[in-house]
Amino acid sequence: MLISTGNNFGAQQIVFKDYQGQHEIVLNAVVTFDPSNADYQAADQLEIYVPDLVFTRSAIAGAFLAGTGSNGPLGTVVKTWIKNKNTIVVEKLTAWDSCSSLTIYFCTMYGLRGFRNFSIDLLESSGIALKQSDFMGTPSDYMYYETPDWVFIAFSLGEFYYSVEPQNNFISNCRDFPEDIDAVVPFISGWYDPALPGANIHPVPFKGNQLRIHDLPQHMSASSAWRSYLYAFIVRDRDKTPDVPGRLLWRIDYLDLNGRHRVSRPALEMTPAPAMMVADMEASFLNSVEQTYNVENVPEGMVGWYGYFMGTATDGRFLCVHLIRLELKNEGGGNKLTITGASASAYLSFCMYDTSVAMQIPEES
Repeated sequence: MLISTGNNFGAQQIVFKDYQGQHEIVLNAVVTFDPSNADYQAADQLEIYVPDLVFTRSAIAGAFLAGTGSNGPLGTVVKTWIKNKNTIVVEKLTAWDSCSSLTIYFCTMYGLRGFRNFSIDLLESSGIALKQSDFMGTPSDYMYYETPDWVFIAFSLGEFYYSVEPQNNFISNCRDFPEDIDAVVPFISGWYDPALPGANIHPVPFKGNQLRIHDLPQHMSASSAWRSYLYAFIVRDRDKTPDVPGRLLWRIDYLDLNGRHRVSRPALEMTPAPAMMVADMEASFLNSVEQTYNVENVPEGMVGWYGYFMGTATDGRFLCVHLIRLELKNEGGGNKLTITGASASAYLSFCMYDTSVAMQIPEES
């Protein structure tokens, strides 16, 4: 958590969920205040004062601003940036100052200004297969990225099929969103009020692995041709303290062997006394049921074990499970991970999600 020490626009104390890395800071908060107060009226730009941040200035990022009036919240995107180590700035727009309250939605990533050697790789498309409820429009334009500390999600919706129902849900139909997400994010519904500028910015809860969209304006209906969208960086509520002292973790984006035998997001976690191993990965091998990969950055205490895991078959022909043998050992001065499938098939395609087994440690000869 990042707790503000003050601000110049009359808001109460602000509590951010935050992730602060070497090159990026992700902040989540919903800030509501009365625009008629004297501090806001006197401010040229909105400033939030915070304890020391990891870097002193950022490139310009975006937040959402909405004013609440008689026809619901209307607003737009505003610029925001880190001015110095203790000040976050938000652009001041006065178009909605006549509203009873203003709300700023921070679902924002601030990038380190002047850094030129940092990029984000998108997850594979299977990671964001959305399933919508009956009345919602078809989702498209997916973008999704998941890290141990934050996620980024963006998608748009086509025209609604019928008049909006009171409650609608979005869930992933392949691998659910992480359960440690708990945030309020702005959903841009596409509806507008001719009397005021901006579009409807609707707060929706994103909790666990489900995004709930409810109480949308009743004007959002079939034949309106209005599209809607969501765009948010969200901090995960991860406990940084190991559950068990001595726990070891190894995780990378993927393993690849000649472009034919790929393992996506492999992760191994070891807990001692009693020894347990947790595996999480997706793999697809062609004309092979065993592959060995050279792996790096494995914790020293994790090397030298093998175990058998159950993986869900993903070859599309029938519903079954595969028995998978994993072995991690040091050989020839380097670490090698061998994945073997106990299947008669010439192909091996499986996924394992947080699968735990008792670990077999070979005796030293």
